[in-house]
Amino acid sequence: MGRKIVDTKGEIVTIPQKRIVSLDIARTVAIIFVVLCHSVELIYNMNMQNWLSISLKAKIFRTAMFTCGRLGVPIFLLLSGYFLLSKNYEDDKAVFKFYKKNLLAILITTEIWIVIYNIFLKVYDGYDIKIMSVIREMFFIEYVPLMNMWYMPMIIGMYIAIPFLSKVIHSFSLKTIKIPMTIAFLIVFVNPTLNVIFQITKINPIGNVLDVSFLGGIYGMYMILGYLSHENKFEKINNKVLILMSVISFICACLIQGYSYHKLNIYNIWYDSPFLLIGCTCLFELIKRLKTEKMPCWTKNIFTYISKISFAIFFIHIIVETILKDYIKLIPISNHLRVLMLFSCSFLICVLVVWILSKIKIIRKRVLFFKD
Repeated sequence: MGRKIVDTKGEIVTIPQKRIVSLDIARTVAIIFVVLCHSVELIYNMNMQNWLSISLKAKIFRTAMFTCGRLGVPIFLLLSGYFLLSKNYEDDKAVFKFYKKNLLAILITTEIWIVIYNIFLKVYDGYDIKIMSVIREMFFIEYVPLMNMWYMPMIIGMYIAIPFLSKVIHSFSLKTIKIPMTIAFLIVFVNPTLNVIFQITKINPIGNVLDVSFLGGIYGMYMILGYLSHENKFEKINNKVLILMSVISFICACLIQGYSYHKLNIYNIWYDSPFLLIGCTCLFELIKRLKTEKMPCWTKNIFTYISKISFAIFFIHIIVETILKDYIKLIPISNHLRVLMLFSCSFLICVLVVWILSKIKIIRKRVLFFKD
């Protein structure tokens, strides 16, 4: 992969594209968080009964690890905005090229995994495979019954909109973009969080009938912030402020969940939380600024490899974790150790499986969605 140019002899040559190691680190952190999130959900039942039955130490661990896990998807969205919205899709040809290279590729891989997941559920759990259900899943009429697959219809929908969203944000200044972004932030992020707080304090929720979905909704906001990071719009914010904002946002995200459960209201933080939006954007900016020049080559290579196979890990890890959890739950250790064991074992197994399967070219490209 790289940029093609014509050399002095009139021949077309490809200049290898230099990888940004700090963004490889960001993608590695993102997939680690995703696997961690599902490890927590598979060991702890994220419900009131479980909350009331565990110790204060376990409650803190569960909430902190789950909140860390929730940072994974936002980092992926920020990366998508960073790379994809920064491109200017000038004409129909550029849009169709994007659809062919990116949208069609991810769509094919998703359809393959829908079939794989149905076969897995049949073998593992005796799941009754119905052809019409599989067809509905493949046409995104209903979800595959695995906790990671809500993401694929969402990201495919965002990919459809990316060329047009990119055209809009390239046509206007940040001063203009701030207006719809502020409105969307208040309605899509602040309003739901206020209603969580109001539910805890027995105050009537705030209604809203204003439709701002055309602005990109929750996930579009993350992508736009990724684009703004690409354009260095946050460069005036120093690292100490970013660290402070990240820490405060994380603490607030944990406290609102803990307090909600304390008041017997189930609230497991979602991506419409302003605390996740702010904290994750600050964390992403901090990772982007990492000085990787003096980092040992072997360390860079690890981050680059994990970054390349992150999508493959996303698809495979849920199968590995679903199988492993049954055995790990039998081990007489605390739940927090089970979470760490499930996470570490699953991650290592996924890397090994991807490394083996990637030797087969067609699987590497179509099933694993390997990023060379």
